[in-house]
Amino acid sequence: MDHNQSGAEHADGKVIDPVCHMTVIVDDTTPRSTYAGQTYYFCAPSCKTRFDQDLGKYAG
Repeated sequence: MDHNQSGAEHADGKVIDPVCHMTVIVDDTTPRSTYAGQTYYFCAPSCKTRFDQDLGKYAG
């Protein structure tokens, strides 16, 4: 499983949601989006939706 997220991955498999900044434990059900070759993970589908609607704000 690819856990890339702009260098925000922790050694224990956790990442930071780029929208709300919560710590997310990545598994097969974790909401995710890929942008510019990076995979971003989210705490909830609502954060994924916000990310997808404003990539420049959250992916930069």
